[in-house]
Amino acid sequence: MKIILIHFIILLPGLLSSQDSLIIETLRSNLFEVTFNDGKLEGNGVQLLEKGVQNHHFVTIGEMHGIREVGEFSEGMYRIGKKHGYKYFAIETDPWVAQKLEYLAAQPIDSLRAFEKRYPLAIPFYGNQNDFSFLAAIVQENDVEGRKIWGLDQTFVAATRFLLHEVMNLAKTEPARAIAKKHFDRSVSAFGEAMQNRDPGSVYLRKMTDDDFRELEEAFHEEKNFEAMRILAGMKESKEIYQHWYDGAYYQNNRVRSRWMKDTFMRYYNEAMFRDGDLPKVMFKFGSTHSVRGLSYTYIYDLGNLISELAESKGSQSMHIRFSALKGSAYNMLSGNQDFDNTGEIDARIIEAVGRKDAREGWILIDLRPLRNLPMKNQPEAFKTLVFGFDLYVLVPEAHPLEPFE
Repeated sequence: MKIILIHFIILLPGLLSSQDSLIIETLRSNLFEVTFNDGKLEGNGVQLLEKGVQNHHFVTIGEMHGIREVGEFSEGMYRIGKKHGYKYFAIETDPWVAQKLEYLAAQPIDSLRAFEKRYPLAIPFYGNQNDFSFLAAIVQENDVEGRKIWGLDQTFVAATRFLLHEVMNLAKTEPARAIAKKHFDRSVSAFGEAMQNRDPGSVYLRKMTDDDFRELEEAFHEEKNFEAMRILAGMKESKEIYQHWYDGAYYQNNRVRSRWMKDTFMRYYNEAMFRDGDLPKVMFKFGSTHSVRGLSYTYIYDLGNLISELAESKGSQSMHIRFSALKGSAYNMLSGNQDFDNTGEIDARIIEAVGRKDAREGWILIDLRPLRNLPMKNQPEAFKTLVFGFDLYVLVPEAHPLEPFE
């Protein structure tokens, strides 16, 4: 037995090297190219994307935030999907911001610019010039009834001003309007102080007390204003989600937030199914940890896993795409443009298979599914999550930051 073990230890480096070589060769055999031109995707990877869209009920784009290429890819994917019955696009905002974005996307871009100027930082990931084309394509080229853009996320902490203004406008009586205006004015003041002191945690949503919510809830319950009450309930739930984060309870933060996303999605989904009389086809654009099939990077079964299981239960499938970049610059809402280099964080075998790529050569599309036929038992967990949690992997050689409104 000892002799066999010694031989195995001697052979192990060779076995691992052989396994790595097989993985690299499989990756190289499944490399494609995609580019974005004049509102559509081009390259030898488009046929693979179109086949996936045609044969799946859900497509989720697990994005790297802050780069303009992901919006371009999403626009191209939507146009492919539209040919195959995709009517709806789910995004990482709350339902009320999504509703506002849908309205603004039907207007000239100056409307979105004016909104962003009035409520800076209120729209996570979409308060920029680059994503307007993507949103406009969904809204202006789609004649579906009901909401076309589904906002599934919690209320963003900086969106409180906008939501309280919406609540104020929904008021049916002067007392309710006056109460809403009082809290709206407080939210505007708190946001100004938070920006001046560079303290995002001091915005009004975090400061609101149970008594504040009770005052608002009672005022709008009295006038049976159900839409205003839904907004207030969403704000209250979001405050609780954020509180888990501030308390350092990150698992609980992710778990409760995920449950909110899944519950919200199912409401949209059931409404669309009832209205259309058919299973809705939906595209998603979310951060990659929310998009993965199976156990996520934060150790929860997130939105991506729900849509995978839902598709299976309906006799269909979901396609999961991870979209990232090797290096470049990304825009952050608080700190502006930041240069990055992810090559050291990406599995070395992927880097080797991809080789040196110039941004002018287009984006790299990798079909991960053939890797699932290889032995994976001894592979790193992050690599296994990538291979089994996503079907396709898009890598941008050099990314560009989103362009915020001036």
